Amino acid sequence: MPVHNKIHFFFFLLVFGFASPALAQEGLTISKINFKGNQTFSSTELMILMELSQKKHFVTRLFSGAAESSRYSEYVLQRDLNRIINFYKTEGFLHAKIDSFHLDFKENEADDGYSGIVKVDIFLTEGEPVFIDRVQLMIHKHEFDANNGFSHILRLLKKEARRLTKKRFRDQDLIKLKSNIINAFNNRGYPFASVAPDAVLDPAENAVTVKMLISPGQLVTFGEVEIIGNKKVTTSLIRKQLTIKPGRKYQIKRIRKSRQQVYNLGVFSIVTFKILTEKMQNNSLPVQVIVKEAPRLTTRFGAGWGRDDRFRGFFEQSQLGFLGGARKQRLFVKHSFREPVTIDWEMIQPAVWGPRNNLSIKPFYRRQREESFDAERIGQMASLFRIMAGYTRGSLAYTLERVRTQFQDFDELYTKSSVTMHIYRDNAKPMFTPNRGMYSSVIFTLSGLGFNSRTFGKIQLEAKRYREVFSRVVFAYKARAGYGFVYGKNREFPQEELFYAGGSTSVRGWYRSRLGPYFPGTTKPRGGVNLFEGSTEVRFPVWKEFGAVIFLDFGNVWNDKYSDILKNNDEHKIRFAAGLGLRYLTPIGPIRFDFGREVFNTSGNNREIAFHISIGQAF
Repeated sequence: MPVHNKIHFFFFLLVFGFASPALAQEGLTISKINFKGNQTFSSTELMILMELSQKKHFVTRLFSGAAESSRYSEYVLQRDLNRIINFYKTEGFLHAKIDSFHLDFKENEADDGYSGIVKVDIFLTEGEPVFIDRVQLMIHKHEFDANNGFSHILRLLKKEARRLTKKRFRDQDLIKLKSNIINAFNNRGYPFASVAPDAVLDPAENAVTVKMLISPGQLVTFGEVEIIGNKKVTTSLIRKQLTIKPGRKYQIKRIRKSRQQVYNLGVFSIVTFKILTEKMQNNSLPVQVIVKEAPRLTTRFGAGWGRDDRFRGFFEQSQLGFLGGARKQRLFVKHSFREPVTIDWEMIQPAVWGPRNNLSIKPFYRRQREESFDAERIGQMASLFRIMAGYTRGSLAYTLERVRTQFQDFDELYTKSSVTMHIYRDNAKPMFTPNRGMYSSVIFTLSGLGFNSRTFGKIQLEAKRYREVFSRVVFAYKARAGYGFVYGKNREFPQEELFYAGGSTSVRGWYRSRLGPYFPGTTKPRGGVNLFEGSTEVRFPVWKEFGAVIFLDFGNVWNDKYSDILKNNDEHKIRFAAGLGLRYLTPIGPIRFDFGREVFNTSGNNREIAFHISIGQAF
């Protein structure tokens, strides 16, 4: 006969280590953990803090492996309860406490080899949170001087400090404020600044007064800058990237910017700045720049298979120090079903007209095999790339190419002389599986700059956003729009420049380029001068390196006016597709399997399920 027991323990037994009958229940399987009294933080948030966990369902255990943490241990529970209270205190609940915990256990009813199951109820009292009444920033009286600019620094910092007033007394807010104070002084010539925080609690008001006692230290300038470790790259080229100069006021932001600009040369694998405090004289601080040059010759190659490209392979070889300096050359060769031949040779000259600019020259030869056309392209591109801001980049490129296209019964040979401006901002992270941040871009192309070129233009806008809505659950969405136009004498839009929709990175209810108008009497996609498409996707983990997605895509391409999208007819209306996907994470990005099908279409024109295999997220 199973025995049913109930035992109730007060938290002081854990704190003072008194013996308890709970020790006899070591090894029981935890069937449930409940929290009572928590209001500010959910039970899920508190469970994340615990080593112990409740027994998972069979399907969850099947995909997550063994769950040793679901076995009850009073010692581990004690650590968990202490951790929960510490968490509350860091969040401003200084009076939070564990009142008691309750064990409800049944012996000899386990089905997995343990001696029984136990349900844990944890009773806690959050108490009233402590708020910040005011934040005082004070310079150490022995270091304050009205003429040294401290008053100006404090005025700027006080604006930030006032934002903490009436907020909960949270550790992370004060740590951030302390860091910002030190950083502000570091950027104004005080590398040895320190902050001593102090908080005085007023029990009657349940509020604290926070005092930040600041010791700026000495006013320091940069001393001599020594560069070591470079062998092929000249010291003078490295110095041109530096914003720190001897005699200039010390600023930590100049060190960070200099390091980034040296690294942007693309010829170093390591760039380190060392502050030589032991050699400081007369408040002048020497700096040592340590670099390690990257391998002069690197080779990459690979092969794979995808639903659209089928078999594909590539070879890439790069050489640093080409013709001396930091110049680089790159040879890239690729083959796939869609691009039978791609050959690019590129020469890149970094730091042209400033540390933020790169100039590249790239002759190329390409052959394309699409659903509706074949193209052969040979040409030359010259582009100027610029780092415009922290996450913003831009480029201006001129391209002259000779193109031969074959589609339907047409065989055309023509020239394109065009300029393209591309500006984008990208703070999405991490690189291959982003879970936060945003990417946005605008691309404008204008063709018809002499050489009897085709006269046309294209505008493309794109935005992608990533948000982690729960732990490891990411909501991602994107929108993309394109518009093409013709002008001048050669008023024919090149077939290879038209927009197409459908495929593994587009609307996944259709195969590549299959969404949109077709050539009359054929199954060949015609393409369009107008495009609008988007996607929403929920990405979540399944088991170990496996993940899954649920997606809804929409879009279409069409000709004539862009406003025709508002017409409710089959040719112009937005089409929708929904589906499921499976992901397997690898160091170079996820291997992706997607199944999509058209939805919200009462006419039933497209009932097939499109299957896509590729590497990398859909967006």
